[in-house]
Amino acid sequence: MVYFSWLVFAVYGITTYLYWKQFIKDSKDSYKTSHYWLTAAVAVHGVFILSIMFSLSRLPIATVSESIQTFVWITAALYLLLEKHLKEHSQGALILSLLLILLFISNITFKLSQSINPILYDVKFETHVFSMLLANSGFMLAFIASVLHLLLSNEIKKKELGIFFRRLPSLVYFEKISNYAINIGLIFLAIGFMLGIYSAAQVWSESLLTDPKIVSVLLTLLIYFIHYIGRKMGKITGQRAAIISIIGFVSIMISYLVVSNIIPGEHHFG
Repeated sequence: MVYFSWLVFAVYGITTYLYWKQFIKDSKDSYKTSHYWLTAAVAVHGVFILSIMFSLSRLPIATVSESIQTFVWITAALYLLLEKHLKEHSQGALILSLLLILLFISNITFKLSQSINPILYDVKFETHVFSMLLANSGFMLAFIASVLHLLLSNEIKKKELGIFFRRLPSLVYFEKISNYAINIGLIFLAIGFMLGIYSAAQVWSESLLTDPKIVSVLLTLLIYFIHYIGRKMGKITGQRAAIISIIGFVSIMISYLVVSNIIPGEHHFG
């Protein structure tokens, strides 16, 4: 299983290289090749996820390394569908670079957990985790769109029309993609959070609001809710919206990689 995980990493690595090559050279032939490789990467990764599911008879969500694998696959699949629908591939290089880093973190800590809390076999709990992963995938797409928005905006302000100006679509495009992704992410985050609170209440004896993971999720929910309300009021747009989106995703990564592994709390199921 470990060798399979590194095979997945290698396919994503080649795909990431091709997307950067295509971004720098702006070649239509390179785009077709990179798109085919991304399709292959998502397919191979999907087979890997299924092999874990059949091996353990559950979703691969019990450990951080397992959940990263699932998160990366969901995000890559969503981006593949988005790219195919919009015929716009400029975000691919950055998205895949970040996914490759997450895969590396997962692979070096990869360990299938055979002995887990029985709650992980509950459909409601699995739906909670899957909803949270879907939300985080949406927020990641918004994060990349926001970073590219700031890079393009910076070039335009400085009147230094370089590679970002030549390769990227308009600022309006990235703002729309980011806002749409955040709206979808908020829906799944709310669903996942409510299901998580329900599941936690069944097995935890301590106060739910003292758990570091729940506190970090509430902070993330607040950041993106401010983004949403600010947009509706017309107070948060453009660069300000992009910055808040980036802060929100940084909060998610801190929760995902730091709080889950380092800070003690009830949110451990292995």
